[in-house]
Amino acid sequence: MPYLKTQIVLGLLVFLAVLYGVNIFLTQKLSGVLIDKPAKISFAILLPPPDKCADCFDAESIIKMIDTAHNIKYTSQRLAYNSPLSSKYIDTYGIENLPALIVSGDIDNKKVTAAWTALAGRKKNQRVVIASQLPYYNIASSQVKGIVSTVLLTDDTCADCFDANEYLTALARFNIVLNDTAVYDIASDSGAELVQKYDITRVPTLILSPDVADYEGFASSWSEVGTIAPDGWFVFREVQKLSSQYQEI
Repeated sequence: MPYLKTQIVLGLLVFLAVLYGVNIFLTQKLSGVLIDKPAKISFAILLPPPDKCADCFDAESIIKMIDTAHNIKYTSQRLAYNSPLSSKYIDTYGIENLPALIVSGDIDNKKVTAAWTALAGRKKNQRVVIASQLPYYNIASSQVKGIVSTVLLTDDTCADCFDANEYLTALARFNIVLNDTAVYDIASDSGAELVQKYDITRVPTLILSPDVADYEGFASSWSEVGTIAPDGWFVFREVQKLSSQYQEI
């Protein structure tokens, strides 16, 4: 009989231990589910007029980027420029540029608040409005902003000069969207004209259209490497800061 009691007690202890372990496992699993619970977000994409901004920023790629980085569960809808709901959003939130994203749902979830800051989103009426990603279509002016034309001035007689395409690579790192690039040798008629017009003294160099000023902070930092001509074009001057392989004119 004592042996039987001992077996019962041991069996009860084992059962309680197993039950305790299962309880801990389920609690941890449930906690994990709660901790990793994705934020529920809804996106409304306000589109620019058709055929007006083929190179505008891709709103859907931004949504996918947020989803990948922040573990969200989302829905999205695309709204035509002239739709009643799109017009309502534009008026309600003072939207000036398209595409625009109207974000609703768990916008205050700590997982995603950093995304709104990074994308210059502004909060209004329990929604976040993202409408400043370049390039975009400006409603008031009916113009596309943030697409930059570039000119590269080179000297074909300088075999050791650095590759002028390095300028384009550097611009791409700053997410500056380029439209077209013209390349002129300083011995050509067009190249010689630009050398005289902008008083170029070193090549290879870079000239940017005034559109680059649309990028916040670019114009203010340009003074460290170049000048802004009276016609608004940005001229790269400090070629020697980029490479020692250049040509004095």
